Parts: sequence; structure tokens; C-alpha cells
Amino acid sequence: MEFQMTKENADYTVGAASSPKPKMGGGEGAVDDHEGQSLSSGRRRRWRTKALLITQLTLRALVVAFSLAAIIITITAKQTVNVGMLTFTARYNYSSAMRFQLGANSVVCALSFLSMLLFVLPLRSAHPQSEPPGNYFYLLLHDMVLTMLVISGCAAGSTVGYLAKYGQEQGGWIAFCTYLHRFCNQLQAALAFAYSAFFCMFVLTIVAASELKSQAKPNPAF
Repeated sequence: MEFQMTKENADYTVGAASSPKPKMGGGEGAVDDHEGQSLSSGRRRRWRTKALLITQLTLRALVVAFSLAAIIITITAKQTVNVGMLTFTARYNYSSAMRFQLGANSVVCALSFLSMLLFVLPLRSAHPQSEPPGNYFYLLLHDMVLTMLVISGCAAGSTVGYLAKYGQEQGGWIAFCTYLHRFCNQLQAALAFAYSAFFCMFVLTIVAASELKSQAKPNPAF
């Protein structure tokens, strides 16, 4: 009786051991899907980095061009007129506001050109996932400072331009643009280029803030 029970137990053990094990299905397909998703996400990151590079280069080149045009026009603006027995000569350096606007445009032009070399061009050889978010923070800080600087220069130039064109009877300001048409037109053109540089800097600030936000890693605790 004991031998028979032992044999049955042995047959049951051998049968259980020799039964085929189920195979895991779909493993190769899951690996292929994962590789395909990785490749597509890599392409999207490359295209996004390329679009960011083109946008940064284009806008910063426009800032340099606009601010440089404003500088050249402001420096070369000069006119001499004769009113009766008097001779009037108008230059930009006769106004402290125009000197401040010229200095602001010069700083914006120089730093925008340097930012193209120090921040944007190294992105060509870098992978988007390897860029530290700190670089974009400094880029955002740089663009914010330049944006405030260029708009302050534009505000100073606009104030003087308004007084020169319309005057102010209460303060004793005369509208000398009535006599200095060419000089005032040159300053208006310089001011228009300065405002164009401000618009480009404002867009660059938004782009840098958006890039910094997209690279911020979410906190897993929330």
C-alpha cells in the first residue's frame, strides 16, 4: 500500500515536471513599439531644437540689425537752419535723453551679438536632453534685462520727440521740428528701429521662458 502510494506520487511529480510551460507572447512586438516611440520622440526633439535655434538666431540678428540702424541714424542726425539773423544747429548729443537712447541701443546691440555666440551657437552640437535648464535661465535673465533697457531708451527718446514735434506752451517748449524737418525725421526713423528691436527682444523673452518651462522636470511628489 505504501509502495503504491509512493509510485502514484512519483508519477504525479514526473507528469507535473514534464508538462510544457506557457510561453510569454508579444515580447518582441512590445520591444519594437518601444523602439519606434523612442525614435519618433528623438525626431521631435531634434526638430524642436532646430526650430528653437532658427528662431533664436533670426530674432537676435534682427535685434542687432535694428539697434545698429538706430545707432547709425542717431549719430549721423544733424541739421543747421537759419531763422532770420539766428543760426540753429541740432545734434543728438545736445539732449541727454537722446544720449541715453544711443547708449541703450549700443549696449543692446553688443550684448545681443555676444548672446548669439555664447548661448545659441553651442546648441548646434548639443542634444536637447543634455542642455541644462540653468542655461535657459541665464538666457531669460539676459533677455529680460535687455528688454527693459531698450524700452527705457525708447521712452526717453519718445518724450523728447513729442516735445520737439508738438512743444509745450506751459513749460516754454517750442515745436522746433517746424524748422528742423530733416533732423526730426531722422530721429523718428531711429526711434522706429529702436521699437522694432524692443519687439524682437520681447519675443525672445517669451521664447526663453517657454523653453525653460518645457525643460522643468515635474515634482513626483505632486
